[in-house]
Amino acid sequence: MSGIQDLLALVIVVTAGLWLGRHLWRRLAAPPCQPPTQGPAGSDGFVPLETLRRPNKRD
Repeated sequence: MSGIQDLLALVIVVTAGLWLGRHLWRRLAAPPCQPPTQGPAGSDGFVPLETLRRPNKRD
């Protein structure tokens, strides 16, 4: 019975190793991050603090 368990464990380990290797290879082979394109403010996800600040009631 332990022979079947050993075989099953070996299959799981090999499958997990192949999956992790494929995942790592895809991450290493992926193109690098590109600089943000020139566009309107906030198009890159950055929001200036001035737009988040509440306006003063005195103004």
